[in-house]
Amino acid sequence: MEQRKPRLHNEVYPFIYPSKFKGSLKGEVAVVTGSTGTIGRAVAECFSTAGASLVLTYNRTPPSEAFRQTCLQLGAGAVTFIQCNVSNLESCRNLIEQTEQQFEKVDILINNAGVEGVGPSAASTVLAILGIDQPLAGLEESHRTILNREGSATRPHLASKAV
Repeated sequence: MEQRKPRLHNEVYPFIYPSKFKGSLKGEVAVVTGSTGTIGRAVAECFSTAGASLVLTYNRTPPSEAFRQTCLQLGAGAVTFIQCNVSNLESCRNLIEQTEQQFEKVDILINNAGVEGVGPSAASTVLAILGIDQPLAGLEESHRTILNREGSATRPHLASKAV
């Protein structure tokens, strides 16, 4: 595998460089929300290197076919794009349903989608300021569905804005 110029903090520390985990997630299914953004795209590339099959979500603009090919070349088992508005419970249920129809399971759910609201911070709740009150509602319910079916799953929450 050719070495890429580091773009994420984890790529400058040799002991957590993505290539060290090459193939370690073969057979696992990872859902990455917000995959068209910078962080989501980089996370998808790291999971590709690890060999996971990917379900990459987008809200408005679908990822390009070139991005699918990049993920496959890096080692992803399969790459599927699904539209999902993470603030909408029905959309999240549809995401999990489609994923389970295609892959029969969800092993990893990366909650990377969601935006901070606009307005005075004094009028916002802490969760709204952090941008996680609405986006997590649908995914939280979906995660419970996954846990009930699978028994366990990994679910990190990512945030790209500091308060």
